[in-house]
Amino acid sequence: LQTFSLSQFLETTMFVSNSCRFALFFLLSLSVNALKDRPQRAVRDLQADFDLDPFQLSYSDFDGEVIGPGDYTVPAAIGLGGLLTLECAQGKSTGEWRFVIGGAFTTVAESTMQFSEDCDGTVDWAVTGAIALGATSTSIGSMESIEGAITVGKAAACDDLTAFAAITVGNDAHTGRITAGGAITLGAGSTTGVCAGLCPEACEPEGGCIA
Repeated sequence: LQTFSLSQFLETTMFVSNSCRFALFFLLSLSVNALKDRPQRAVRDLQADFDLDPFQLSYSDFDGEVIGPGDYTVPAAIGLGGLLTLECAQGKSTGEWRFVIGGAFTTVAESTMQFSEDCDGTVDWAVTGAIALGATSTSIGSMESIEGAITVGKAAACDDLTAFAAITVGNDAHTGRITAGGAITLGAGSTTGVCAGLCPEACEPEGGCIA
């Protein structure tokens, strides 16, 4: 039977302790890096789903921007603090816009999205985080929250909404079709398109919803 001196025992204990500390630090580093990379990975996944070769925007706010048709990504959360104009290509009267946002998307009260004069088209928003549309704001295009919820402020106007979690529509707000993985809550006087998901009684199978 092999015996150890006190000094050998302490040296062995310190070696094991340091090894455990290193292993723990390594695992924590992997976890932190994975969390940091999650929005970017989500954006890359969405790009693959949409089959996009997008142009990356560096904005922190869409306010004051005039954007032509195309596929765009924003690597982090972004907001709309005022006016966003979608402008058709020269000589065209229609266009397609697709935005992939790697974080939350928030519009402030009274903010507006609009097409330029004599322009129209389709707009799709794929957002990895939550979506919050401010009171009396106007938004264009279908919006999907991949991992979060959607909140529509009082008297806001928007198009179709899809959320992984709940959707809450404020009083007197107007939306398109609603599809939610969580509960749908409609404020007084709000109207929507056809609902799907965990709908309140106010959601009719056909013909839309009136709260």
